[in-house]
This record gives sequence, structure tokens and C-alpha cells, in this order.
Amino acid sequence: MTVAEIMAEVARLGVTLRVDGTDLVHRGPRGALGPQLAAELKRHKSDVIAELIRNLDDSPAPSDLIERCAILEFDGRLSRQAADQAAAQEFGFPSLSDAHAAMLARWRSQVRRWPTGSYSNERLKHTALEFLNTPCCGRAILNDWSELELWAVHIADPLVRTQDMGLVPDLARKHFGSKVIEITATEAVLHTPSGAILRWRRRGPPHGAIVFWKCSRLLSGVRSSPWH
Repeated sequence: MTVAEIMAEVARLGVTLRVDGTDLVHRGPRGALGPQLAAELKRHKSDVIAELIRNLDDSPAPSDLIERCAILEFDGRLSRQAADQAAAQEFGFPSLSDAHAAMLARWRSQVRRWPTGSYSNERLKHTALEFLNTPCCGRAILNDWSELELWAVHIADPLVRTQDMGLVPDLARKHFGSKVIEITATEAVLHTPSGAILRWRRRGPPHGAIVFWKCSRLLSGVRSSPWH
């Protein structure tokens, strides 16, 4: 069987596939795959994982959906609910919640693949995974936080330019170990290891920035400034 045939058959059987690090995880009715299809999945595991990651990478960024929703609401004179539904369907999702789930899955996949060859990268990955595992990450999407507002670093000076960092890299650098306990349209509320409550004001999309998993200087292990 080809990868496309395998994935089509898996979907037909009501089974979902996801990538967890280097593993391929399936979820569905007990015994639905059967021995032959399970063997095909095992034989083509690396190709199926590559296809799932490619599909995740094609999912829309929050800013794409926000912009399209606004256009449909104001120019198309639709209600907010109708505009959200129409925008999601234009991107190939049954509903806005399905589109949001795809965003979270894409972010989780990117972070899990993030290398940890340097101290700063290890802190960044740890902080990002902790944030992704809280309800606040989903609330950030619902409150229209852009991808850059959450994940950005400065493209040329990623470890130093704190004014151009998104929420998560800034947490990794200045507030490591703090937990995001609430997120609104204007701020994130942090609980520090000492028990203090801090408020991180939303700044808008930073300039000269890129999501950290696309930053070549971080990927090359640059140490512009030590994080202590």
C-alpha cells in the first residue's frame, strides 16, 4: 500500500494518527486497524510521520484566521459566528475549533522536534512544552494572540532582544520556571517559583522577529548571551 492509501484506509476506519516525538500514535476503536494494516503502518512509519508533519505545517497561523474572519464579518456583513465558521471552512476545517486544534497540534509538533544542544534551547523547549500543556495556550488563540506574540525571537539576536520576544521565549529567559495561569486579550498572568504573581503585558507582534523554531541562529546553537 502507498502512504496515501494507508492514511485513507485509517481514516475510513475511524482511527486518528498523530506524531509524538519519533513515535506514531493511533487512536480509535479497539482492533480497528487489523494485523495487515498495522503491519503496513509499521513498515511505512517514517513516511507516514513525514506526511502528518507536512500536513501540520500547512495548518493556518492564528493571524491568518483572524484576518479572514474579520474580512468576512465586516466586508461580507456576516455575524461573528458565521464569519468564524466560513473562515474555518475556507481553510479546510469543519469548524473554528477544529482549526484551533490543528494549530495546537502543529505547535506541539514543532516544539517536540526542537533540538536541545544548548542550555538556552533546553530552557526554551521546556518552557514551550509546559505552556502547550496548559489550557492557557488554547485561550491565547481564542483571545486572538498571534503566533509571533507567543513564540517570537529576534531573527538576528534571538537571545538578547527581549523587547522583540514573544511570551514563551521571554518566560524562558527572564521568568524560567514560572507558570502561565491565566491569559486574556491584554496580558498573561504568571505564577513564579517563589509564589509571586506577575503580569506580562501583551505587546503586539514584535518587529524583526520570527517564531523560534525557524530561527537559524538558535538552530546553529548560537550563544549570543548566556541565560542564567
